[in-house]
Amino acid sequence: MGRLNHHSKERIIKLKEEGYKPSQILRILESEGVEISRVGLWKFLQRFKQNQTLSTAAPRRKKSIPMDVLNFIDAQMESNDELTSPRLQQLIETNFGWKFSCSKIKRLRRKLSWLATWSKYCQLVKEVNQPKRLEFAQRCLNNKDNFDDVIFTDESSIQMEWHGKITFHRWWEPPRQKGVPKHPYKVHVWAGISKRGATGITIFTGCMNAVFFVETILRKTLLPFISTHFPNGHRFQQDNDPKHTSNLAKSFFEEEAVNWWKTPPESPDLNPIELVWHELKHHLRTIVKPRTKEALVDGITQFWAQAMTVEKCKRYINHVKKFYQL
Repeated sequence: MGRLNHHSKERIIKLKEEGYKPSQILRILESEGVEISRVGLWKFLQRFKQNQTLSTAAPRRKKSIPMDVLNFIDAQMESNDELTSPRLQQLIETNFGWKFSCSKIKRLRRKLSWLATWSKYCQLVKEVNQPKRLEFAQRCLNNKDNFDDVIFTDESSIQMEWHGKITFHRWWEPPRQKGVPKHPYKVHVWAGISKRGATGITIFTGCMNAVFFVETILRKTLLPFISTHFPNGHRFQQDNDPKHTSNLAKSFFEEEAVNWWKTPPESPDLNPIELVWHELKHHLRTIVKPRTKEALVDGITQFWAQAMTVEKCKRYINHVKKFYQL
């Protein structure tokens, strides 16, 4: 199919002005021996509507972007990798007088190899604690520690949620809105995991003080687990919360022969039970969907009794070893 000649173009415009529809124009042109597709006819009519001329306009030459502007965009993104296109738009106009659309700036940014991704977070560690973490990780690697006798413990706050983080809807329907309470009911849990299984779980409300930690958690939950699962020695891991390191807790450790395995501060990523808390919360909000206090507590208890098997505890502990190699 060749290009339309001037006579055919005039013929199409005349038929259009006389009120013929595109489908009728196609049939008339076909009977006159003019070959043109439906898409080609539509494009020609659109071009004529915009330019009001039968001639094919020469393609516009793209305006070259000065290298100074490109270097400026690259430097701004290097100094602040969260810079948005509207903000870049303002900076470019202020410094160079160039007015770009946001879509143009996005294309220039991609041209400079800048891609948008979800932010990836990591544990924030003070400079004074970084050498301690490095020394601790190096010692574990040198000793080829498999954490076979370690009891990893921690507490977490769990609030009542019954909606997942991701929802689906048909493309022609708006997403459903999810109601969220202003002050959801919350409980606290303490537990531990090891390669020989999980400890019991303690669920409580209110603030935990040193006395409650020692008498309720350590004496009633930790000691029975140690006596039944680690009769020949263990290592007890916990973070450096003031309640965990109080004089009362230290005295308890000495009296009951609890081997406190100290870890560096600001290191929750080195504790595999943090991954367990994530799974527990996801299970509650997507499977249990508790609406009452009793349903929340029952959901936590059932998850701990049914899901926290020895195999799962081993898998979580083995998984966290990769953080010691970073």
